[in-house]
Amino acid sequence: MLQVQYAASNSKGILASNIGWIDFGTLLSLSQHSPTATVTNAITGGYLISFDLCLSTQGNTTSLNQIKFEGTTIPTSTASPFGNTAYTGIPGHVALYMTNASVNGDELNVTLALRNITVTDTYGDIINDYFIIAADAAITRQHSNFSPEVWSVTTDGSPWELVEEIPSLSGFTSGTPSISGLNTRTVTEVGNTSSRESTSAGVFITQSPCQVTAKTTIVDSRQGFAFGVIIPQCKNCTPLAAMRSNHINYINPTHYVTSVLPLKSCDKLTSIDYNGKNHSFNGTPLLIAGQLGNYLFFDNCVLFSGSSRTARMNFDIFHLTIARGNECIQKFIVFSTKPRNNRDH
Repeated sequence: MLQVQYAASNSKGILASNIGWIDFGTLLSLSQHSPTATVTNAITGGYLISFDLCLSTQGNTTSLNQIKFEGTTIPTSTASPFGNTAYTGIPGHVALYMTNASVNGDELNVTLALRNITVTDTYGDIINDYFIIAADAAITRQHSNFSPEVWSVTTDGSPWELVEEIPSLSGFTSGTPSISGLNTRTVTEVGNTSSRESTSAGVFITQSPCQVTAKTTIVDSRQGFAFGVIIPQCKNCTPLAAMRSNHINYINPTHYVTSVLPLKSCDKLTSIDYNGKNHSFNGTPLLIAGQLGNYLFFDNCVLFSGSSRTARMNFDIFHLTIARGNECIQKFIVFSTKPRNNRDH
């Protein structure tokens, strides 16, 4: 059985150590003549993810006959940000990629539907808390004299949150391509007239979808998608403590852990303030980059993903605004690395 694949331990990329990328293997080949397949991957911890994959296309018949999507190694090209500047060292065939470019200057519309997404644990029980990540695995831009390429993903789970805009080989991220639809259920990249080496790529996250629909509009080019999964393993969550006296939530900056926020059953978290910036919270997964690592807030939990490059004595303080009936409650939670002498300060 195929297994999800992980980035190298020294890979750049937000949540790089947490994301298991779906391996499509060497046998998958979707075309007009063979448009469907079932994909199953094992996940660390005894979990499984499976879904039905379906290809549909619109455009000139001659060009469509040449469209084929297969599992491909990354990076898909020397200029693709995914696998070159971040999320590097991922083995297997984790890109769902066009092996042939569209021809004759025809504009083609391609849809890849991931249907009946199911995640189960080691006992075969269905898991409802998981995240699906969608990444632009190719280069989305506008070629001379053609309409811009369009890359999009739609979810029936929570609205999309931006994980990262992967820098291009030249280091650019802003506006190449343009991104719209964040915090909605369809997020879209539209290509610009940047060079291949100056084109960035987006990575997005949604919570617990049953279906993800990926679409692309292409002209004389190729496109690709990569899909990953994170299981926060909430069954053994560690309760966090609100700030009082010297109580600090100590964490190992090289690890990751899922914890329960200090909320009562009647509480509703409405916003999170970090480092002077306020983030409204409405249940949609919220990703905040801190000093120690990255914090993914969702439901009444937070997944912390640390960095091995973090200085030992950094700390992160989050100010929670909570609605409790007609009251407005303020709480602080503090994360810090464990002191060398293993004593709380």
